[in-house]
Amino acid sequence: MVGRDAVFVGRIKALVRTLLEQDDFVGRVELLAQVEGLEYLDGPATMMRLHVDRSYPPALGVSSPIRNGPSVVDDDGVIVGMMLLWLDDAGYIECLEYSWVTEEMPTQLPQPRQLVKWVR
Repeated sequence: MVGRDAVFVGRIKALVRTLLEQDDFVGRVELLAQVEGLEYLDGPATMMRLHVDRSYPPALGVSSPIRNGPSVVDDDGVIVGMMLLWLDDAGYIECLEYSWVTEEMPTQLPQPRQLVKWVR
């Protein structure tokens, strides 16, 4: 963990795990394993740079961002944003992006329960 406490990193891990568990795709197993070694480097809630120790398996051949980026909804079920998980060229989690569709930029992470599978 770099720069933040264990609770904050735990929230990031819960979001990434929820994002990955919403769909089945090639590389998902490797990315779920990487969640255990996930570290926060820096950045705001909207663009967090992350790092995974290279002792975890890479997710080779997975496009970035992960194609199943879920929508973020508020307590009324209204879409307020979207989560995107970016990988580096070696197949490791590199960034969690929280894009928004509201007038105000989010300053806090959503709760995992606020992530809903986006249906194309």
